[in-house]
Amino acid sequence: MSEQRTDWPMVALLIAGGIVAAIQVGKVPPLIPILRQELTMSLVASGWLASSIQVMGACAGLVCGSLADRMGRRRAVLIACAIGLLASSGGALSPDGTLLLAFRVAESVSFVFLVVALPGLIVAASALPDLRLSVGLWSIYMPTGVTIAMIAVPLLAPLIGWRPLWWGAGLVMAVYGIALALAFRSRPPPPASPENQRAGIADFLAVLRRPGCWLLGLSFGFYTFQWFAVATWLPTFAQADMGVTVTEAGLLAALVVAANIVGCVGGSFVLHRGVPRWMILAAVNGMLGLLSLGIFDPGLPGPLRVGMAVVFSAFGGMLPAAVLAAAPMHAPHPRAIGAVNGLIVQGSTTGAVIGPPVIALAVSSGGNWGEASWVLTLSGAFGVCAALVLRLIERHLLRNAESRA
Repeated sequence: MSEQRTDWPMVALLIAGGIVAAIQVGKVPPLIPILRQELTMSLVASGWLASSIQVMGACAGLVCGSLADRMGRRRAVLIACAIGLLASSGGALSPDGTLLLAFRVAESVSFVFLVVALPGLIVAASALPDLRLSVGLWSIYMPTGVTIAMIAVPLLAPLIGWRPLWWGAGLVMAVYGIALALAFRSRPPPPASPENQRAGIADFLAVLRRPGCWLLGLSFGFYTFQWFAVATWLPTFAQADMGVTVTEAGLLAALVVAANIVGCVGGSFVLHRGVPRWMILAAVNGMLGLLSLGIFDPGLPGPLRVGMAVVFSAFGGMLPAAVLAAAPMHAPHPRAIGAVNGLIVQGSTTGAVIGPPVIALAVSSGGNWGEASWVLTLSGAFGVCAALVLRLIERHLLRNAESRA
């Protein structure tokens, strides 16, 4: 970690990398009807196409984070950009859904490597007083990138088709990779800096032995379970319960996702002001659990429910900022930050993968959308419990740090 001033241009460039990666996530859902028609894809296959990135993160986040630490984070992100370019270009040339899905898996590898390696580089570019702020701001990458894709793709697809959009996404990845390579070249890493040493198997095992690392992933998982469930099913229940059109439902979903950016930025500044992390995590999970009771209540007016969904997303955005900023504190060594981020990503993507289908099962069993509320409220309660346990662990870490000082 730099003892000099924070390199804010570099921090901004690294955050932009997360946004570029998240655009690859958001480009698929709006295109599913077109892809199914043109490539004769089944509903199941198109579902895997949309969720493959989340599944890859859930299965291999920790491994990818450890590999990024091992090979060096700068090299890892440049390789990830190259993979993303090749995968997106290959997808644009795919003659059928099977090959497109194969290239989508390769895009998933690129995405996971980027999101586990970039935060460690942000840490290296940050001075200690700015660390919570800079790493917390990283949390805007997902809602920002997905919002850009949700707005741009439906507008452009009818005009130019889906293949040029795939080419364009690959071009964006290539341009970003070149910009990052040039930035790295002008900023050679200090050879003795611990942030730039490569991790070994001992660092990987040390991360696994740290309960705080697991709790960070668990906390993020409870949050994404709730957030992705609401964001995924909002267009569906808005059409069923509120009578809005398909276009209006899509705009509502984009509004909810965009509101999350506000919370991510706000959470970064709240952390920077010294508000305890556990308090943010507990407050967010508790509030999201309560808001879920109203969002899915068919007895409430539609505009009120939409407003609650927007507040749900905006307030919830504080949690990713708090969790992601905790990686340097819980990492056993600065060179293992990638592994910790990998475990966090693994927890968050697991929640994102299982949240929507669990809600669908609850609604199908109960026969109405109101059944979703108790599942989400229960997840929020578990998140509060995880925050309270994390409070005890961080107190212990702080006491150990003070005793060594």
